[in-house]
Amino acid sequence: MSGRIPDADYRDRSERAISYRQKAAHFKQLASIELHPRARAQLIGLAEEYDRLAEDGPRKLSARLLRL
Repeated sequence: MSGRIPDADYRDRSERAISYRQKAAHFKQLASIELHPRARAQLIGLAEEYDRLAEDGPRKLSARLLRL
């Protein structure tokens, strides 16, 4: 047990989820103006990864995120 109070853990997860959603929105915006299909697909994939992290919380990072 970490000794942290549950409210602090919840707040940390909430702040992390907000950050992940912001990153996802940023990648979506970049994808919307990207002209190269492969780069656009990669940006969309990154946005989807961050959306999943926001929903599910951190797990093992995918290989896609590790290549950045």
